Amino acid sequence: KIYPNPTTGEFKISMMKGIYTIVNSIGEIVRIIEVRNDTEVVDVKGLQQGIYYIIGKAVKVKIIIAK
Repeated sequence: KIYPNPTTGEFKISMMKGIYTIVNSIGEIVRIIEVRNDTEVVDVKGLQQGIYYIIGKAVKVKIIIAK
């Protein structure tokens, strides 16, 4: 689960522990995150407004960053 989505700077991610990549709409990796706890806060303030995907071993989730 990811919330809030859309986000303006941070979101909370509640997924299985592991490594996830954030990719933009053309497939470029823009960030790699590690989920170590039940819920992690992810800062995406440095990313441009747009649609991104969080990809893990068994999951692909779309997030929207709005400024």
